[in-house]
Amino acid sequence: MKLTTVCATLAISATVTYGGTVPEGWTPGTNPWKVTLRKGRKRLTVPFYTGPACKGEPTAADVLYCLASDVNAGEMTFRDFVSEFGYDEDSRKAEHTFKACARLAPKVRAFLGDDFDKVQQAEH
Repeated sequence: MKLTTVCATLAISATVTYGGTVPEGWTPGTNPWKVTLRKGRKRLTVPFYTGPACKGEPTAADVLYCLASDVNAGEMTFRDFVSEFGYDEDSRKAEHTFKACARLAPKVRAFLGDDFDKVQQAEH
């Protein structure tokens, strides 16, 4: 099933605002967004970034696709994380990224609840 269909079925919407600070070292022209996802009474607000070639606002499906990937990364061991994504185990950047995913994972799971697997398994 398409992720856009899953979002519609679950009544997940996104409010997207352009602006914010792009992290140091990112590609010039990266677009910073603040995205608030809504599902019933639940809300989740996250920063979201698109590359310079991406035109237009990200959709709820775009953001959820990335968040599901971040959850998977954050639930790995650090050793598996660096192996999967090609980081050096001694990299502070890798550690920072891993910890950010690990902090985000329970928030995304709480937001989606029992619907996490539906989002994770959907095509985007």
